[in-house]
Amino acid sequence: MSLTDRSPNGGAAPRETVGPGSASYVLGSGPSLLDLTSEERTRLTREPFVFAMNKYLLFWDKIGVEPSHTFLADTHYPAYEVLARSLARSRELRRPPRFHLHRYYRDYINVGPAARYFDLVLRARLIHNGGWRGRYLEFDPTPNFFAASTHNFEPMVWARSFEEQLYFYRGSLSILLNLICILNPGRPIYLLGVDMNTPESFYEEEMARDASLHDKWRAIGEREAAHPTVLQYESIPGILEKWPFIWESCLEAGCPIYNVNPASMLVERGLCEARPLSFTEGGEPMGSLESATPTPTPHSTPDRK
Repeated sequence: MSLTDRSPNGGAAPRETVGPGSASYVLGSGPSLLDLTSEERTRLTREPFVFAMNKYLLFWDKIGVEPSHTFLADTHYPAYEVLARSLARSRELRRPPRFHLHRYYRDYINVGPAARYFDLVLRARLIHNGGWRGRYLEFDPTPNFFAASTHNFEPMVWARSFEEQLYFYRGSLSILLNLICILNPGRPIYLLGVDMNTPESFYEEEMARDASLHDKWRAIGEREAAHPTVLQYESIPGILEKWPFIWESCLEAGCPIYNVNPASMLVERGLCEARPLSFTEGGEPMGSLESATPTPTPHSTPDRK
């Protein structure tokens, strides 16, 4: 049985992929992004569902793909600095991306004058996450905030709306895939730069010159010569352990996952099908922020991975 034939719940039929329409594209940080052709980069920039992860936007010009969406879920150091720089760089793009942020970031964004003066708790958090520099971030439009589960051992529940916590396990990729299934259901998901077979990124040279962006996961990856997401950490297995659940949850939403890099660890382990980039002409993108407005809930500040 092939990956595309399998379905969750012992054979329950997955939701059909809707077409024609726009697929979703995830821009990771792996060096295989450098292999994209000029034509592929141009086409991706025109697509409505291109999601950049984590630090991609800081170095987007090295790849040349302008994402339509930017996603940040990490809350450990240097999360605030990454967000601030991502916002600054987003203003260089011809089509500013829509930001999707963990609710942890709400305290830093579009804060009124009175709250800025009196919110000493916020100042303490900023100091913990990269230093207090007197900066509050102004977004227009306001980002889409989401909640995400915070513990690797929570029940495996795949959210079907932003009123629920998005699924988290050993890294932000699981959260992003759940988010995509809500925003753009019934469309395939293409992973680009999700290599997992190396700790290196496409912006390795730039990171080596800027220690302010280093976190503990970079050090762990370098020491183990592997991507931190696939490593066992504090007795918690890597993301490959839960990948069948993630893959089948996406399939149930009509979002089969393909990896553009045939050398990706996901492909080599038989967990994901390798497939070249595909662009579908015509059709209207499914899912919208207006129809999936998050409901405010309390948030937490875990040191996640």
